[in-house]
Amino acid sequence: MKISILILTHKRPELFKRCINSVLKNKPDNVEILVNNDSNDIEEIPGATYYYKQDNNLSNIYNFLMETAQGEYLYFLEDDDYVVLNFWNILLNDIKTNKTLFYNYIPHDGMLEYFNRFNGIIKNNYYNKEDFLQIVQEEHFQISQMCFRKNDINEYMKGNFLDNDWKLFIGINNDIYYNSIPIFIQTIDGKDNISFEKYNTDVRFKGQH
Repeated sequence: MKISILILTHKRPELFKRCINSVLKNKPDNVEILVNNDSNDIEEIPGATYYYKQDNNLSNIYNFLMETAQGEYLYFLEDDDYVVLNFWNILLNDIKTNKTLFYNYIPHDGMLEYFNRFNGIIKNNYYNKEDFLQIVQEEHFQISQMCFRKNDINEYMKGNFLDNDWKLFIGINNDIYYNSIPIFIQTIDGKDNISFEKYNTDVRFKGQH
């Protein structure tokens, strides 16, 4: 198994449908999709394996999916994300580098924010991880920006913290291949987004910044 797509969804069945349909389109054979829905409210669309684990410690769900995955490379999506049309072509080409892959995204505020934030700031290239961390800022990071090798995980997530995905990223034991193309769209139309504190309604993540 080359790639595992790991999707978390919670009380947003319509957003989940959009998310999973985007990754199922043109999905290669050597890919698995694992979904965890902790609110029991989705239609199981064929092409994925579904789990219904519930845990107040959200890190346990992330870790369960990472441990269960059979892919050499792991890629996370949350239900309010969906991938661009040429997602698979980009990812399958870039995993040949055997590096941690890092991409841009189209943020919830649209293309203007994307260009202001990312356009020309980082050059497409290979980066030493420490050098790359000097460029990328924690508050701009989204877990779906990276695709990483399972064997490179240094430490799994712990507890409910807004920066857990960032901690996972900095703990991945590999250097970076950066491709400036956006590979997913990140939205806030679910009215609940723990990636952006001002949109977060989950009390487990309140008051951390």
